[in-house]
Amino acid sequence: MRKRNIKILIVVLIVIILVGAIIWANTRKKYKLEEYVKTRYDYFAMYSVDDKVGVIDKKGNLILEADYSDVFIPNPSKDVFFAYENSTDYKILNSNGKILFSNYENVEALQTSELSIDFEKVFLKFQKDGKYGLIDFSRKSNCSSRI
Repeated sequence: MRKRNIKILIVVLIVIILVGAIIWANTRKKYKLEEYVKTRYDYFAMYSVDDKVGVIDKKGNLILEADYSDVFIPNPSKDVFFAYENSTDYKILNSNGKILFSNYENVEALQTSELSIDFEKVFLKFQKDGKYGLIDFSRKSNCSSRI
């Protein structure tokens, strides 16, 4: 009986030592957390007039006239708007109405989920010279694979 109690005590001590070692090892890990950067959203509201859509900023200032069938704003902190003339034809504009990314083909916002209309906030997909790539909103590109 005494030998059995000693064996149980030894097993319990080993388990306590192992649990303590695991806890100690986990608390010593250094986690590098990315700094949270608050994103400023300036262009976020769309308005409609006679079944046409435009964009206003958070102060109510007119950004894009209501001349489009739809407008997508992939990143509300960037001055980039996908303005659709109809269900397939669109142009990419800034708040001054200037056409952006005209030297690329098939520039598209990347939808992050099939269940929502959220878009990737850093990159757009494009095609140029038979290759696909990613481009950021400041128009810096990284061409990748050939078709």
